[in-house]
Amino acid sequence: MDATWRSTAPPAAGAATDAETGEFAPGSRVGRYVIQRLLGRGGMGVVYLADQIEPVRRPVALKLVRPAFADSLAQAYFEVERQALARMDHPGIAKVLEAGTTPDGLPFFAMEWIDGPTLDTYVAAARPALAARLELLRQIALGAHHAHQRGVVHRDLKPANVLVPLVDGHAVPKIIDFGIAIGIEHDGRRTGDYAGTSLYMSPEQSGLTDGNVDVRSDVYSLGVLLLELLAPAGTLDALRERGVAASRLSQILRTERPTAATHRDATGWLSLPALQAIPRELRHVVARATDLQREARYGSAQAFADELANFLADRPLTAVPATRTYLLGKFVRRHRLPLAAGAAVVAALLIGLGAAVYALLQAQNERARAEQAAERATREAARNRSLAEFLGTVLGGIEPEQARGLDTALLRRVLDEAAQRAGRDLAGDPDQLAEIEATIGRAYRSIAELDLAEDYLSRALRSQQTRLGIDSAPALTTERYLLWSISEHGRDGEALPRARQLHERAAQALGAGARETLLAGVTAGWFEYLAGNMKPAEALLREAADGLAAGAGPNDAKTLDALGRLGVVLADSGQYEAARPLYDRVLAGYGTLFGAEDPRTLGVRNSLGILAMQQRRYADGEAEFRTMLPIYERLYGHDHPQTLALVLNLSGALRQQGKVAESGPYYRRAYDGFLARYGADNLRTLIAQNNLANYLIDAGQAPDAVALARPAVERGSRAYASNRIVLAEFRFTLGKALFAAGRASEAEPELREAWDLRAAEMGAGAEDTRDVARKLAELKRAQKQEAAAREWDARAKAG
Repeated sequence: MDATWRSTAPPAAGAATDAETGEFAPGSRVGRYVIQRLLGRGGMGVVYLADQIEPVRRPVALKLVRPAFADSLAQAYFEVERQALARMDHPGIAKVLEAGTTPDGLPFFAMEWIDGPTLDTYVAAARPALAARLELLRQIALGAHHAHQRGVVHRDLKPANVLVPLVDGHAVPKIIDFGIAIGIEHDGRRTGDYAGTSLYMSPEQSGLTDGNVDVRSDVYSLGVLLLELLAPAGTLDALRERGVAASRLSQILRTERPTAATHRDATGWLSLPALQAIPRELRHVVARATDLQREARYGSAQAFADELANFLADRPLTAVPATRTYLLGKFVRRHRLPLAAGAAVVAALLIGLGAAVYALLQAQNERARAEQAAERATREAARNRSLAEFLGTVLGGIEPEQARGLDTALLRRVLDEAAQRAGRDLAGDPDQLAEIEATIGRAYRSIAELDLAEDYLSRALRSQQTRLGIDSAPALTTERYLLWSISEHGRDGEALPRARQLHERAAQALGAGARETLLAGVTAGWFEYLAGNMKPAEALLREAADGLAAGAGPNDAKTLDALGRLGVVLADSGQYEAARPLYDRVLAGYGTLFGAEDPRTLGVRNSLGILAMQQRRYADGEAEFRTMLPIYERLYGHDHPQTLALVLNLSGALRQQGKVAESGPYYRRAYDGFLARYGADNLRTLIAQNNLANYLIDAGQAPDAVALARPAVERGSRAYASNRIVLAEFRFTLGKALFAAGRASEAEPELREAWDLRAAEMGAGAEDTRDVARKLAELKRAQKQEAAAREWDARAKAG
């Protein structure tokens, strides 16, 4: 049997659409989803409540590009939005469950269906206490901060875009609708109409003041939300009824505020009588968050959330003037009982100093700590703003004809832009530059641009090791990704020893159970497998899978990755029954987490196809590979290594069923593709060369098969001497080719070597080992040595 390579469902029937609007009618089928009803529509997208019908049944919110925008730049923005959302993982943000394309070519993504009212509806019905309202908003701010850290500004935070379901009786707010968050131009704004809802829009977003839209624009919206949660019912409704936009709201709220005032003396601007019921400290928070000048606002959503936490804990607020009276009052309220109970002890300790002075000093220290925390948050905010602005600058250069391409083409365009701008735009922040370069390197690796990937990862690693330490967590992570790139470059001899060292260093620096250590164990285990060291590979991967499951749970993506790789090692060691349940578990997990067309899900399906081949279920393997090939070609491209690996597996499934002529073009496509990409000495090329030789044997071209199989053995023996499984396959193929060419005496030693290697690595009873015994029995009969033939027959029947 050929060596195999690891690298969805067919499209559903067409869905019924409204003839005028192009929108889907209730009951229409979109892939694995059935439309129930329209939830809403925006400038370029439309959202439905839909039922997912496979592999699990559940309600989802299904968002699609409106047909009118199918050929515009909006489609590219939609694609970037769904990729950005897919990277988010926060309890305060609705999760993306799957992304794909309808049979008509419209991109879509399915998000978790949040069965709860909007924020304003929930507050009006539940009438939560002040502390509960502030906690709700604090969670919303933390969700916004999570998005900011990934370079995404929401730009439309408002009650209608926050849903509040009850989870175990507790209100859990979730941010939805990032539909206008992506696609900013070079100045931080969209072209055309301003994006956002007027009452909640910051002055720079509405055009009242100059400046780019960044994370502080969302902070402004959070400030308006806070005002709405605090003000008496109907106050903001009255403003809406009067058509008040953000700019006009700012003017109303600042009517009595001196022009040169700062947020520290800003409570006077809350002059509307209805607003005087708001606690004084929180008026300062609203004032600072909604300041006309973004530089005076909280520097990040995290800082805003921290300020609310300070209020809830009776700690001093950074927005309130730091008067002695204020600081002393906060300290006394927070330590009311300890101060009363320990008054005598305090008096003795102070030796003449009054308790008030002592309390003041303590409060001032706490104030200083709070301001230090705020300063750290501001620095982090600046970093996040730079990330968001950098991402916006890159995306602003996408042209419509380029944006209409596939995922990989769009990502390549984004990365090329990022690579050109990174050194110039981020030169003043080497830590952030290193992080961006590492991200660019990982992404280049994902689209098989390995030279660029290694270049950027190496640069990032040098910077991180110099500035943060050779064994710092960021440096260890970047080095791990670099080693994957080196391995995929074909330099396994370099990658394996470095992976072993990396695993040891991570354990020493971070601890054996640290997540990065366990991920380094996955890397080392997989490289051991590639070198043919099955036992250490199995041990490392099993240890990593157990550790990751204990730390992050059995459905964590990295846990599933380790289990899937362990399944490959078990299957290639002949432990097929042990491998199958692992594959099934990983396939279900990936399908739930990422969807049917995610590369990780497809990789497991490829492994299941290979397992079918290993168990001689060739028709099942062919069906699996054929279903996946058009998906791979669409996602990766015609000559991507993942696509070529699948092509190679399909060719083997065809040949093993006797479809020799049909298999030939696939064999040649895979071999030519790997040779062009990696060169003659790469393991991937050698496996494709060996498999093409198998095809030539069955096609009656034995001399040509020998000409391919012999150099595969020679090169493999030099470069991959430790990979005994692969070398056994190469020698078996050479033996078969020599025998088919009428050179039995030369074939026998190759076949015997293949037997010895497989028996040692897989066991004498393994099916692959018995295949060699059958061929040796055939050879002995051709040599008229019946007794020897019967001995090999007996070995072939053993097990």
